[in-house]
Amino acid sequence: MDYPDLSIEYHSLFTRCFVENCEIDTDEITEEERQALGELEPAEVFENFSDLITDLLKFKKQYISTEQADLVKRANSFETMIQKLESEVRSHIAGQHQLKILVENYQAKVQELEKENNELSKKLADSETALIETMNSKNYQNLKILTKPSKDKFQNLEENKPKSLFRSSSLNKMTDKDDVNIKEKLKNEGIVVKSKEFKPCHKRVKSDFEAIASQMHKKSSQFTKTAKLESGIHKVFKSNA
Repeated sequence: MDYPDLSIEYHSLFTRCFVENCEIDTDEITEEERQALGELEPAEVFENFSDLITDLLKFKKQYISTEQADLVKRANSFETMIQKLESEVRSHIAGQHQLKILVENYQAKVQELEKENNELSKKLADSETALIETMNSKNYQNLKILTKPSKDKFQNLEENKPKSLFRSSSLNKMTDKDDVNIKEKLKNEGIVVKSKEFKPCHKRVKSDFEAIASQMHKKSSQFTKTAKLESGIHKVFKSNA
C-alpha cells in the first residue's frame, strides 16, 4: 500500500473513532467539526489519534483500578461477614453444647427424683398397710374384750332361765294351795269374803313374775343382737385379713 493510500485510511480510522467517542460522551458532532476533520493534515491526525488512544488507555487503567478496588472492598466486606457468621456459629455451637449438658443433668436429676419418689411411695404403702393391720387387730381385740362380758351374761341368763321358770311354777302351785286352805278355814269359821274384795297373793306374785320375765326377755334379745353383731364383725375382720 502506498503512502497516500495509507494516509487516507489512517485519516478515515481517526474520523470514525472520533465520532464514536463523541457519541459515547453524548456529545453530537456538528457539520463544521466534520469539515474540520476532513481538512486535517496527516500530522494533526496522528496527534489527535494519539490523544484519543492515550485517553482510552487511561480510562481502561482507571476502570481496572476501580474494579479491583471494588473487588477488594467487596472481598473484605465478604470476609468480615464470613468472620462474623463464623463467630455466631461458634457461639451457637457453644450454647448448644451447654444446653446439652444442662439437659443431661436435668434428666439425671429427674431419674433420681423418680427413683426416690417410687421408694417413698412404696414405704408409704407399706406403712399404710401395717397401720391398717395394727388398727384392725387392736379394734378386734377391744371389741372382743367389750363383748365378752355381755356374751357371758347372756349365757348365764340362758342357763338360769329354766331354773327361774321352774321356781316360779312351783311358787304358783304353792300359792294356789295356800289360797284354797285359807278359803276353807274362813268358810268353817263362818266368815264370808267377797271375791271382788279378796286379792290373792298369788296374782301379785304372778304379775311380778311376768314383769321379771319381760325384762329378762328384753335383755335376752339385746344379748342376742350383741352376739350377732360380734359374729358379723369377726367375719368382716377375717375377710379383710
